[in-house]
Amino acid sequence: MRFAKGDKFVCAECFDDEGIQQFINANASERTCSFCDRTEDDEIAAEWGEVVDYIDTCLAREYEGPEDGVGRDMRARQGGMRGFLLMDTWDLFGDLGFGNRSDKVFEDLVDEFIDRQWVQADPYGSRPCDYWRYSWEAFSRQVKHEMRFVFFKVKTQDDYGP
Repeated sequence: MRFAKGDKFVCAECFDDEGIQQFINANASERTCSFCDRTEDDEIAAEWGEVVDYIDTCLAREYEGPEDGVGRDMRARQGGMRGFLLMDTWDLFGDLGFGNRSDKVFEDLVDEFIDRQWVQADPYGSRPCDYWRYSWEAFSRQVKHEMRFVFFKVKTQDDYGP
């Protein structure tokens, strides 16, 4: 675990993300949530550090630090970034919807990653949404210009006889 263990526990209801909810439910070890004060007879909350570690692992699939693979434009002042969306933790987590259910969870989560900046991992490659956009464009082009009128003849009883 990269993040410190503590005495805070968080329940699945404090997040909107289904993957995080599943992780919390699978790793629940406490009956009370430290953030929303919900208490149940069964274990409902996972240890905060484990959840943050899981989120960090998931983020690493899609985002990285700007120093990890993005080319630098040396003509820019002090080796600045050109052409890439550089986000701070506050903006990234807001875009991902981590603050939709609980401001306290959002603020504590941002505090765990506060000194980091983020860019899309492999910014030179295609994003998953690009695949769907290109597929739709290819389908649209085929329907509009190549196979606009398709008539499948349904065989009747008369078509089978002599």
